[in-house]
Amino acid sequence: MSSTEKIEKTNSPGAVFTHATFITLALLVFSSSLYAGLTPCTGAYNVGNSGAGALVSPDGSSSGCEEVDKQFVNFQGADPLFSFTDTGAGFSISGSLSATDNGDGTFTVTSGSGFFNSDAIVLIPGSGTSPLGAFGYDNLLSPTGNPLVDVNGLLFSDTVTGAELNIFANGPSIPYSTYTYLGGTYVLQDNNSVFLLTEESPEPATWTMLALGLGFIAAWRQSRG
Repeated sequence: MSSTEKIEKTNSPGAVFTHATFITLALLVFSSSLYAGLTPCTGAYNVGNSGAGALVSPDGSSSGCEEVDKQFVNFQGADPLFSFTDTGAGFSISGSLSATDNGDGTFTVTSGSGFFNSDAIVLIPGSGTSPLGAFGYDNLLSPTGNPLVDVNGLLFSDTVTGAELNIFANGPSIPYSTYTYLGGTYVLQDNNSVFLLTEESPEPATWTMLALGLGFIAAWRQSRG
């Protein structure tokens, strides 16, 4: 076959259609795999609803988030991601937490966000005494333990009021405590709250779809050769 015939064959309508088909299918599958790799902050990660236009990721920013039906998703990172809810008399808290594995069954929460009723909250990282001096905190989780947090617990800041929010436990097999502090006063003191924690992992379909997308791309490149 001459070089002219090769060019004509490569540029024939059938070849162009085949190449375009491979590209289109690859992009569709690859895009779907990325979407499947998104981890919902609500539902699975349950940071709640705050209305259209609000995007919140575990570090409290809008980075890496997309809005879907007034619920939020964040790209799953290397660190374990947990969802949590905490409910009590007159309040409901939900959110997502990113944490590092300490290797002893506990995790240190490094970032988190969610909602205290309708107010957005963000985790105050670290440990020690809270900035307002109201709480001791360590941001430790024990996902398979009882209780799930210890007597120091998780510390958040209410981005609307500036109040500090502390979720902690006083011992195993008893209700959790949820306190808020603002202006020298413990505004909320609930010692009968229900705290729940779940860990999320990538769905197997995510990796399957990604593999299919890469397979389409490889087949297309081979057909060009």
